[in-house]
Amino acid sequence: MRIGIDIDDTMGNFSETLFNYALEYDKSLRNKGIIYENTNLIDSKFDWTEEEYSYFYKKYIELTGHNLKPFKDVKNVMDELRKMGHEIIIICFRGEGCIDDSLLTKTWLEKNNIVVDKIILDVKDKSEVAFKENLDYFIDDLPYNCEIVSKMGIKTFLYTSYRNKNYNNKDVERINNWEEFYDRILEYSKCGDQYDKEYKNICKR
Repeated sequence: MRIGIDIDDTMGNFSETLFNYALEYDKSLRNKGIIYENTNLIDSKFDWTEEEYSYFYKKYIELTGHNLKPFKDVKNVMDELRKMGHEIIIICFRGEGCIDDSLLTKTWLEKNNIVVDKIILDVKDKSEVAFKENLDYFIDDLPYNCEIVSKMGIKTFLYTSYRNKNYNNKDVERINNWEEFYDRILEYSKCGDQYDKEYKNICKR
C-alpha cells in the first residue's frame, strides 16, 4: 500500500512551534502581545507591520522547521508501516519560501531518524499528486486537502489540530494520534477486497 503523509501539524506541531517564536519576536518589538484573538494567522494576531512580519518569517520559519518536534509515535509507526511493506510518501506544500525546503525537510527527517520512500514538495493540489502516486491512504491536518483527496477515491484521514477541531465530514476519518493511525491502517489493510471507494460496510467495529 502507498501512504501519503503531510508533515506540518500532521507529523509535528509546526504551528505551535512557530507561534512560540512569534511571542518571542513580539516581545522584542513593542511587546503588546496578541491583539486579535479570532484568527489563526500569525501576521493578523499582532500589531506588526508588513516589514516586521516579513522579517519574522525569514528569520524564524527555518528555525521552526529545524526544531519541529515529531508527535509521539511518529517514527515507530513509520518504521512499522515500512516493515509491513507500505510505501511512505511525504506530500507537502513546502517549497515557496525563502529557504531550501528540500534540504530542510531531508535534514529534519534524518535528525529524527525517520525514513520515508519519497518526498514531494511545493504541492499546490494534493489530489493531483495523490492520484498520480496511486495512493491507497492519505493523512493531512487541513480539511480542504482531505476533501479533495477523498474525492479521488482514496481513503483519507484528518489529523486533529487546532485548525480542524470543529470540522466534520463522513468521508474523512478523524485521527487523534499516531497510534490510532497505525491501528486504522492495520484494520483497513486486513479488509482487503472488502474495501470500496465509498468506505461503506467495511471492517465495522
